[in-house]
Amino acid sequence: MLPILIPTDFSDVANNAVHFGCSMAIDQNNSVVLLHAFMMPVNINEDPMMIMPLNEGQEIAEGRFDAFTERLRKEYPQLKIESVFMMGDLHDCIDDYASENPISIVVMGNSGEGSTMLWLGSNVTSVMKHVKQFVLAVPSKISYARPLKIGFACDFKSHKNHEQLQQLADWVQILGAELHVVNVNDNNKDVSPESIYEDSIVHQALMKVKPEYHLLQGQNADEVINGFVNTHNMDWLVIAPHHHSFFERIFHKSHTTTLIQHCAVPLLAIHEL
Repeated sequence: MLPILIPTDFSDVANNAVHFGCSMAIDQNNSVVLLHAFMMPVNINEDPMMIMPLNEGQEIAEGRFDAFTERLRKEYPQLKIESVFMMGDLHDCIDDYASENPISIVVMGNSGEGSTMLWLGSNVTSVMKHVKQFVLAVPSKISYARPLKIGFACDFKSHKNHEQLQQLADWVQILGAELHVVNVNDNNKDVSPESIYEDSIVHQALMKVKPEYHLLQGQNADEVINGFVNTHNMDWLVIAPHHHSFFERIFHKSHTTTLIQHCAVPLLAIHEL
């Protein structure tokens, strides 16, 4: 398999995701690439200025990253661990690295807060929306265990990327999990699930893993989906945070909870187009 890429900012949330990703790699007989994207911190005031000289800050960050990597190699001697230090915005660094070095998935921490003192919390949504590879966002208290049930929150009309859907099916097979496809219908009409999914690209691409389909009613898609995850004991939830889907309103509305902030299980982001 292609290696797992794990960004870190050395926070507790990131450290948890690092251990999650390492355990996942061992379970799959895979390898890991650690990534630290360095951006010089600045004081936010009327005259923004760097807290310290750029070279000094970079040297400190590189030293910390090297030490962290060495500790991890000692903790997981059976695992091949590479490290990459880059300058710039996190999702740009991931894109740049992945364009030259194919990866299987990005595993990163999800603070559930939308922002933190470091870059991880404020970047998770951006990475999930813009990075082309699959991105798995791991809540801070979740340890790795092979998922038994994976939910896929799906808008059948928007999902047209057959290749991405087949990759999802491949992941479901690798993990040996059940796949549950969930669609939220907000018009309160009785609609047969078969009439929605039978001719869809989703159904065709996922056919080999024999998913179970669930058509749910509700006005607030995020609340309905979170409820489904909890009541049906989903281990992971797959979402497609793209502007053509009904998830656009979830990721941008401020008056309600968002999946990325409040989902209690790892979120796997794929892209529709």
